[in-house]
Amino acid sequence: MPTESEMPLSPDDIHRRYRELQQYVGWTPEDAARVQLLAATLEPYLPTLVDDFYQEIQRHPDVYRVITGGQAQVERLKGALLAWLRELFSGPYDRDYVLRRWRIGQRHLGIGLDQIYVQAALARLRAGLLHALDQSWQGNWPPEGGAIRRSLNLLLDLELAIIQDAYHREHVELIAEHTRAQGELAFRALVEAAPCMVIIITAPDRSILYFNPFAETVTGYTSAEVLGKNLVELLNGSALAAGMALEKGTEFEALIRCKDGSRRWVLWNHEHLSDFRGSPASLVVGLDRTELKDAQQRAWHSERLAELGVLASGLAHEIRNPLNSIRFNLLNVQDGVAQPQTDPADVAAMVKDIADEVDRLEGIMREFLHLARPDPAQVEVVEVRELLESVARLVDGPCRAQKVEFALDCAARVRAAADPNQLKQVLLNLVLNAQQAMPQGGRLDLRCQAPADGVRIEASDTGPGIPEDIRDKLFQPFF
Repeated sequence: MPTESEMPLSPDDIHRRYRELQQYVGWTPEDAARVQLLAATLEPYLPTLVDDFYQEIQRHPDVYRVITGGQAQVERLKGALLAWLRELFSGPYDRDYVLRRWRIGQRHLGIGLDQIYVQAALARLRAGLLHALDQSWQGNWPPEGGAIRRSLNLLLDLELAIIQDAYHREHVELIAEHTRAQGELAFRALVEAAPCMVIIITAPDRSILYFNPFAETVTGYTSAEVLGKNLVELLNGSALAAGMALEKGTEFEALIRCKDGSRRWVLWNHEHLSDFRGSPASLVVGLDRTELKDAQQRAWHSERLAELGVLASGLAHEIRNPLNSIRFNLLNVQDGVAQPQTDPADVAAMVKDIADEVDRLEGIMREFLHLARPDPAQVEVVEVRELLESVARLVDGPCRAQKVEFALDCAARVRAAADPNQLKQVLLNLVLNAQQAMPQGGRLDLRCQAPADGVRIEASDTGPGIPEDIRDKLFQPFF
């Protein structure tokens, strides 16, 4: 956005600035009257002063080079300078007077005259006018001679100030235009080589103003085909429209339709441009993520296949545990039947455990088949001690075979709301994993506590513990 010094001034602004300058230097109507009285006095000296001025210019190549029309132009310039001097003493110093002075400053810049020569020229004219004034008085200054010289100097100061102001303003505007032009060239060079979609659209109706080469590559449209068209309608992007309604600078992903009918995933961002070629606009930047999405999809499928391998391995592990329990209980039943002193109640309990394990096998298979859509838990009131004793009976054989001392600590009347099959499977897996981690024997404790806020079941063992590198996988199905 142009700064205040870069904004063009209106004629009223120029006149206002001149009046402010008059107040600043102390220029009064009395000063104007004194200067105007000099018109008749200095008129005879003005032609000589003009001739001397241009003779001096011809001795300075850096100044004279701007006069490209030869002697004919010099004569025209002499006439213009003489008219300027006569108006200097005649006034009136109104709006039109100031605008004519302003245009002089603009012309100096237009012909390439360095500002330092403008200052030198005014200094030479000032010296010539004061010398002519002294000559006219022939050494006999009138009573107001000092005030007259002061008024003339103030007027010449104002002349220089207004010409320099115009020169400066015009120069700044030229620099600003050049900077904007260079900035647009640099911007275009940057965005045309950018590896992302860069699109500029009008702020209200989203008509395309600029479409960089990468956007052409992604969409299949050429810039000539899309300029002036609505970006959202062109790319059939309802998600794009919704995303652009978000706060500026917010990233969003949207699927677009390309010229050939294919669709691509693009990560978008957009920012407001306060001034693009004189009007507000929006800068829309898009990063094509289609290949990344495809790679992610392939990686997802690979991960699913790997997970299926883990599930198959886990399923075998899950089945092996109840099968081992069934085998140990069958051996115990066989031993019990062979011994007449065996209590029939013990045999019945072992048979029941075998039946429970068969049911658990069926549950494992059902859960595996319905892993993608797990059945809701069958929550009921569970006698926790009874469930833990069932787990203890199932692991008793494996623990004794491996010299693992197993201990259960649970109060008689502890109840919890849970799915008994799922809870039993979790606890049995936990205990068997602990037992299998102590091949040289050890101790395994299973405890149940009933604090005020629920039921807490804890297992501890003297094994090596869970390796840190697999702890984040503990809750993956069948790991």
